Amino acid sequence: MISNLASWNLLRAGEILAFADDTAVILRVLRDLSPILRIFKEYATFSNLHLNLAKTVLVPLFFFPGDPERAYLEVRALGGRVQEMALALQAKYLGVILGPGLVAGT
Repeated sequence: MISNLASWNLLRAGEILAFADDTAVILRVLRDLSPILRIFKEYATFSNLHLNLAKTVLVPLFFFPGDPERAYLEVRALGGRVQEMALALQAKYLGVILGPGLVAGT
């Protein structure tokens, strides 16, 4: 895992937030999703703690307003284990709803 972490520039990629068994990863660019999933997979090899991708929600903060289909296509083009994740315009993390699909005042 150390080799992957050293090669993955955390300052460029974003933030990893964790509390108990809830984890949020905020990426600046979509292409960093595959490397971060490889890091989590390698970590799971040693710790036996795995991401439950069936319960993982990907919220594309980068999508262009009015064009969620483009975000969907860009995410699905990554292939691999990303296909197991749900794609949504908002999600709840530690009781807070996050995402570009929010409407002011809700």
